[in-house]
Amino acid sequence: SRRKARHTMEIKELGIRVTATPREPLNERLVDERDELACEALDEQFRRQRRELGVAQASRLWFEPVLDTWRTWIEDPRFDELDCEAQALCELAVTATDSLAMRDALIMMLIMGTDHGSGEEIMEFAVHPHTRASGDAMGRMLTEAFDDPQARPDCVRVERGIAALEQCAQVVPDQYCAQPLAMAAYACWWIGDARAMPMAMQAVAMDDDATLAGIVIAALLRDIHPAWLCMPKAPKEACTAGEAM
Repeated sequence: SRRKARHTMEIKELGIRVTATPREPLNERLVDERDELACEALDEQFRRQRRELGVAQASRLWFEPVLDTWRTWIEDPRFDELDCEAQALCELAVTATDSLAMRDALIMMLIMGTDHGSGEEIMEFAVHPHTRASGDAMGRMLTEAFDDPQARPDCVRVERGIAALEQCAQVVPDQYCAQPLAMAAYACWWIGDARAMPMAMQAVAMDDDATLAGIVIAALLRDIHPAWLCMPKAPKEACTAGEAM
């Protein structure tokens, strides 16, 4: 079904109201019937596993191969987003859409790397996001990465993730497109990439519940950035489209 002509989103934490006008999210969309059917089948499989195995067991079983693929993509110096298999991109999109905890875990793996936390910590957050231990660990990792001006991210690594997410958003059907775009927008914001705003606006246009994208928009409008970008030399050092690839 077509989206309403205009979408609005309340970002209560920042007190900003975001309005976006829908349009085609990306040029030359590559979605075909096979990808749409694959996403629908994966969505049903994920939900069925959670019913049959319970949330925790099913989440770990589902997320482990997705996380492994994600890690391979962002850590491979020879990575080319055009080599990503459509099935893996569909799995990424369905995972990010159906589980915000898993989406956030993928973002943490991307922007913080292995220096700030172990893969098991990230897995625990994806599987048990509401436990105090997971919350404390992820809160500490994010706070250190955001507030420490010396905590410069691996921009090449982040650019690989952005490229994979852009490719994902081109391949998957509309209902699974918003979260990959929101993830890409957040990653762009984290490294000072000017694509953050248009990607976030596209995500909101695709889904008015894409709160992460709204937070990126609100942060940019309020000139809020990670500490490493606020250092005197940060504007010259910030990653821009294509420079890190």
